[in-house]
Amino acid sequence: MWRLSDMCAACAAAAADTVLIPQTVTTPRQPSPVDAKHFACAPEEKVMRNRVREALTYLSSALPRHLSAAARLLAVECALRADQHGRARLPRGLLRSLRLGHRPDLWTELTAAGWSWPSWTAGTHHTALLKDAAMRTQPEGRAHRARAAHWAASSPLMRQAALTPETARLVALCLAVFTDGQQGHADQEDVARLCCLSPGSLLDACDHLVTAGVLRNWQRSTPAGLTWHVATRRAS
Repeated sequence: MWRLSDMCAACAAAAADTVLIPQTVTTPRQPSPVDAKHFACAPEEKVMRNRVREALTYLSSALPRHLSAAARLLAVECALRADQHGRARLPRGLLRSLRLGHRPDLWTELTAAGWSWPSWTAGTHHTALLKDAAMRTQPEGRAHRARAAHWAASSPLMRQAALTPETARLVALCLAVFTDGQQGHADQEDVARLCCLSPGSLLDACDHLVTAGVLRNWQRSTPAGLTWHVATRRAS
C-alpha cells in the first residue's frame, strides 16, 4: 500500500521508501501538430517507444541523479525485463552487446542506490532481484515489456551509437523514443530530465553523436525544442 504526499524534492529524497511520481506519467500532455508529424510510426513500434519512454521517465525519478549513465542503461533493461516477482534475467550476450558485460561496478551502483539486491550470474544469464515494488506492479504483460527491452537495445539509433561513450548512448536511447524514421523532435528539458543530465551535458552528448556519425545534425527548432536527423548508415 502506498500513501501519496505532497512534498518538495529534497524531503522526498531524504525520506525512506519513497518513489517520486513523474508528472509526465500522471498528466500526459496532448501531442502538438509537430509531434503528430514526427510520430507517424507503425503502431507496434510506437507502443515499444512509449514503453521505453515510460521506463526512462520512471527511472529518472526513482534512481539518484548521480547514478552513472551506464547504470541507467542497465536499469532500463532490468525494469523492462522484470517479472511479477521483481526478478530480471538478462542474457550475458545482451550485456556484452550493450558493452555492459564484465561491469560488476554497475550492479554495485544499483544495489547502493537501494534499487536492487546483489545480483548473480548463472549459466547464460545474469539475474537481479529488484527491491522497487513498482517493478512488480507494471501494467503491461511481460511479453510486451520484453519486446520493448529488445527494441531499447537494438533500435537503429542504438546500434549506430554502440561504440560511443556511455552518456552518449543514454542520450541516443532517449532520442530514439522521439525519433520517427530519420528525424526527431523533442523538448530539450524533457530529454535532459529523462537522461538526468544538465542542458550543457545533453548538448555536448548530441555533438558527440554527430562527431561519431550517429546523428547527421541537430539544432534548436525553438528556444526549448530540439530537432535532429539520424545519419544514413553506410554499407559495411
